[in-house]
Amino acid sequence: MATKKQQKYDRQLRLWGDHGQARLEGAHVGIIGASPLGTEILKNLVLPGVGQFTLIDSATVAAQDLGNNFFFETEDIGKNRAKAATALLCEMNPDVIGNYNDKDVETLLDDDPVFFQHFTVVVATQLKESLLLRLATLLAQYNIPLLASSINGMMGYLRLVVKDHTIVESHPHDQLNDLRLAAPFEELTQHIASIDLDTMTPKEHSHVPYPIIIAKCLEKYIATEGEAAMPKDSKSKRLFKKYLMTQRLQTEEGALKDEPNFSEAAKEINTALNKPRIPDDVQEVLSDPKCTTLTKDSSDFWIMAHALKKFVENQGQGMLPVRGTIPDMHSDSDSYIQLQQVYRNAAARDAAVVMGIVEELLVSLCEPESRISKDTVTEFCKKASELRMVSTTLLEDEYIKGASAAVIESELEAGEEMQSDMVWYILFRAANKFAATHGHFPGAFEKFEEDIPHYSQAVATVLSDLGVSATIDSDLICEFCRFGGSQLHSTAAYVAGVASQEVVKLLTQQYVPFNNTLIYNGVRGSVSTFKL
Repeated sequence: MATKKQQKYDRQLRLWGDHGQARLEGAHVGIIGASPLGTEILKNLVLPGVGQFTLIDSATVAAQDLGNNFFFETEDIGKNRAKAATALLCEMNPDVIGNYNDKDVETLLDDDPVFFQHFTVVVATQLKESLLLRLATLLAQYNIPLLASSINGMMGYLRLVVKDHTIVESHPHDQLNDLRLAAPFEELTQHIASIDLDTMTPKEHSHVPYPIIIAKCLEKYIATEGEAAMPKDSKSKRLFKKYLMTQRLQTEEGALKDEPNFSEAAKEINTALNKPRIPDDVQEVLSDPKCTTLTKDSSDFWIMAHALKKFVENQGQGMLPVRGTIPDMHSDSDSYIQLQQVYRNAAARDAAVVMGIVEELLVSLCEPESRISKDTVTEFCKKASELRMVSTTLLEDEYIKGASAAVIESELEAGEEMQSDMVWYILFRAANKFAATHGHFPGAFEKFEEDIPHYSQAVATVLSDLGVSATIDSDLICEFCRFGGSQLHSTAAYVAGVASQEVVKLLTQQYVPFNNTLIYNGVRGSVSTFKL
């Protein structure tokens, strides 16, 4: 019988499981700005049950806030925005603890920087560039992810800053089954040898799992055609596929029977006979200095990654541990369960080897062997092919040192026929530079015509500072200025949906967040990501 919590969060538990939900409920998210964007992001985190949040805003609710923010009411006018929004947000989910802070970010950075140390993730909305840079530098010291966000009219901007984010469950959509038919382990070889297709009844023959069919037919095929006929490319696999289909049983009239398991085997040949390889993303993890060189401060992830690397180099003979799972297939229950058990036993054996290496590493680091549990290592081995790490460019390197100039130049020059959304990135940056000088977003307070020349100069300055020679169309500059810093609720809702999804990825340590800049173009209905 499902518990009340399982019933309440049923659909999301199917995405990230009980362990992902536990991480979400153990998180404390800091949100800067009770803007339409900030409150919409929080709404999307409160509903799935984030453990705790703190909303930071020193401003008071004004009459115009009621037009684009559903978390303010008429009686809130004059009250602190963070306090007013927190009260309504907490009503949406009593499981969530809501806090607010009515100080401005600059004061907190000046007088109480340790305040930010307690958050799992910080999301900044509509924060001016100088404070954003200070905040990013501070959070980088604590290795706390920062998601900067801003909207203007129909456009949205997100920038993720994370120093070292590791992922065990990345949920790749194109992951292949781990059957090891091209490099069978001992238990699988023995199981295949124990099966004789020629002595089976027609019913048994039509329910043999397809990995066994492929393996048995491959043995006969190689025995007949020689080792040179081993299916390695598309042409040789097509020839083997034709041979495999001739191994079906015949009817009394001599025609080949229609056996679904053989058709399934023929369909799976292309991927089932691929030699196991370590994905590039996993190889990047195993080659990272944090994996190759451990210290007492190394996280559990990197200790297990180091153990995995040793396994691959020795017992694994260049391969990851057996995953231990097999896909659904046309088979009778007994045959399927027997095959499944073969893979599970091999996975348990490999995980035990990795566990032994982990325990040795913990001893060498003067850490208790119980620090990392057997279940944790087993799950790590099972998901070894999904390992990922995300380490973004520091905001200072992008904003001040111009490390992304080549990428920006390339995007702007390539966007003549279909304008690249990179132009909106530049326009957001220029708007922040304009606001730092003039005290407001370009076009705000009905100063559209007056602000255009100054904003155009800010755009030119940003491009020059970045070392980019490309220019921005004056019509686009006028359009961005015409938005006047408006925070449309429709734009806020969409960008908040994307932002909250990325925060959930960070909190659950599942799925891969974008790296590192995202632009939402509401006019064209497009989303673009750039690695700056």
